[in-house]
Amino acid sequence: GLSFKANLGSDALDLRETEFQPSVLNGAPTGQLTVAGRSRLRWLQEYTFNYSKNFGSHNLNALLGLGLQEDVQESEAATVVDFPTDDFTGLSSGATPTAVTGAFTGDRITSYWKIHNEDFSGTFFDELKLRFGYGINGNNQIQNFITRQLLGGGANYLTSPGIVPTQLGNPDLRWETTAQTNLGIDFAILESRIGGSIDFFYKRTTDLLLNRPIPTTTGFTTVISNIGEMENRGIDILLNFVPVKGGKDGFN
Repeated sequence: GLSFKANLGSDALDLRETEFQPSVLNGAPTGQLTVAGRSRLRWLQEYTFNYSKNFGSHNLNALLGLGLQEDVQESEAATVVDFPTDDFTGLSSGATPTAVTGAFTGDRITSYWKIHNEDFSGTFFDELKLRFGYGINGNNQIQNFITRQLLGGGANYLTSPGIVPTQLGNPDLRWETTAQTNLGIDFAILESRIGGSIDFFYKRTTDLLLNRPIPTTTGFTTVISNIGEMENRGIDILLNFVPVKGGKDGFN
């Protein structure tokens, strides 16, 4: 018959911090307020369909699955000074903001797989099974904000403050993707004295993330790009042989 299974999970973190320094402190003669927060949310979802059917001496099993993972992180912080009195401690009461920062990061992983298993026992073979599997996975192990053009401070000219590009962005970046196919056969004959398995596999990875050289007149020497592909294929063979089997003590 057909069965369905769903697994859902979540991991949430939410932090908030408020610090007010009154004017009586030497470090904040006009009062200082800092408000900061950080949140993180992870969703996990997994869905599987399993089908099993008997056809006389034959058995058929099939599995189809889908997995999803999403991560979102946010952070923000603000500092203001110049409060009229120490009795006003709200963020809007400070006349002069001295620092405002924020960040947002999000990524998502999607993968699915299919496994097919068919048993042909009851024929010339003591055991004969066909296996098939196919799946696609993404690689999210890349640094944050790698697609964006970034700027940094500290590039001063004499006494004038300045900023400078620190990263050359690439908005067309995609995750690396790996698709893998597996085909296998398990067999046993002669009362399972001879048996084994043969597996064929093919794996193809596309959109490999590599540093592509660019003209130095841009101010950079490389930019991260999806410019690579890689393939792996092969055969795995496992053979079992039992030359002696039987006896009252079960010796083999």
